[in-house]
Amino acid sequence: MLRLLARARVPFDPDIDVRGRELFPDTPALIVSAHFLLNIHMSRWMFDAGRDLTAVLGGEREPMYYSGTLRPVGRIILGPSVLLQMRTVLAEGSNVFIDIETGRMIEGWTPLETAAGRRWVSIKSLKFAKRIGVPVVFASTLIDDRGRMVVTYARPSNDDPEVTLREFCDFFRNEAARVAR
Repeated sequence: MLRLLARARVPFDPDIDVRGRELFPDTPALIVSAHFLLNIHMSRWMFDAGRDLTAVLGGEREPMYYSGTLRPVGRIILGPSVLLQMRTVLAEGSNVFIDIETGRMIEGWTPLETAAGRRWVSIKSLKFAKRIGVPVVFASTLIDDRGRMVVTYARPSNDDPEVTLREFCDFFRNEAARVAR
């Protein structure tokens, strides 16, 4: 229903419980997540707070809008210059959202067992964040057991990419287990 409203360009006020927003830095951040279908809805509080969001996408797709609005979310399409584009957008003040997980095996990615099955997670964006000194925030958006949309943020304990990857894997595993199947 929510995607239908966005496609029809019908504004609405989503009711979203944001948990861990206080962990979100005042500066632009790299928001890392897995492929949770409702993740676009984390954009609404950013819109309301006057913060920009740019999503890294695997390919061209329909326009994405800040949840419930008619304002498009920025986009970067994966390709050879993705890190340069991410650095530019972060330097311009936008948060960047990227899924660092996939359901298919990719050489060099870390395998991870979750409630949704085996996934593979990449450390590349985490190394990039460390190199340019941008904070990392983990994110997921789910429907809780009461039927309410919940955005959850968490921060890694430090900026070491190996530690951040392990902590993201724990976060992802826990969030995937919360999805009703």
